[in-house]
Amino acid sequence: MKVPAEEHFPRFTLNDNEQVCWIATYVAAGRWQEIGLLAGQPQSWFLAFARNLKGDAAESINNIFSVLQHVLMAQRKTDFLRTQLEPAFSVFTRANAIALAKAAQGGDLGFMAACNGIFSAEWEERVPEQILVTCSGGPGDSLATAVTIRAPDLAIAIHAEYWFLFHCYGRDWKLGREWRSTPAADGRVFDQLELIFPDQAAEWTYFDVTGLITPSSNAV
Repeated sequence: MKVPAEEHFPRFTLNDNEQVCWIATYVAAGRWQEIGLLAGQPQSWFLAFARNLKGDAAESINNIFSVLQHVLMAQRKTDFLRTQLEPAFSVFTRANAIALAKAAQGGDLGFMAACNGIFSAEWEERVPEQILVTCSGGPGDSLATAVTIRAPDLAIAIHAEYWFLFHCYGRDWKLGREWRSTPAADGRVFDQLELIFPDQAAEWTYFDVTGLITPSSNAV
């Protein structure tokens, strides 16, 4: 991981659109008090937000959550694990946001009914535990120092590869070539991603996904 010595954290502040999306995730999570919204404000705020979405509600929300995950990791306001405690990384919150956005299309009464249903009595007790993704190994600049992602499943692990890259390198890069290797003699399997930076040579990052492809593997 190459972080300039003079780099400061957080790397940047969210722009207006990112800030709006970030607030939406806190409302959908039922954590509006943490960002200073008063009683009655979260519902009217999210209703206005949902009515500004373009196209299919579920597709729009899924895109917002995916992009915001990358932005928050790139911002690097805190470490890799604690960043995942943001509502944007919660499956529960994403499901809430989709349900509320769809309900908003049916008018105020339908929206409020959905909102009251999600945040009914003792709703906090129904929130599933957030399983955090961890990374181990080296900096990932070679096969020998490949990063090992430990995640509940392969789909989340693939998302987490990008979280790792944004957390390490910020957002001033583009993805080049990528592929998954065939199993080596020792059975290890790697994801290989090329990162293209402005005004400097491209770099490759390596992830050891052996344990995810073959869960019975004892590879470290």
